[in-house]
Amino acid sequence: MHDDFDESAKQGFLIAIIEHIEQLNSDLVRLECEPSGPEADELRDNIIRALHTIKGAAGFLRFDTIITLTHGIEGVVT
Repeated sequence: MHDDFDESAKQGFLIAIIEHIEQLNSDLVRLECEPSGPEADELRDNIIRALHTIKGAAGFLRFDTIITLTHGIEGVVT
């Protein structure tokens, strides 16, 4: 039963973060094209929110590599 929960939780995690990853990709590309100004500040805020969401979900499931990766990206964006 526990293994079924683990697999279900992993699948749920992947489904939940796909949208965040797609938005991150879009926002990072836009930020690269326009790294300053009001829109850039909004993009950074969006990126940080998405990273926090991903990192929180990864923490719940103890996906340490994803936590480390998102933390590193936060350091670059801020």
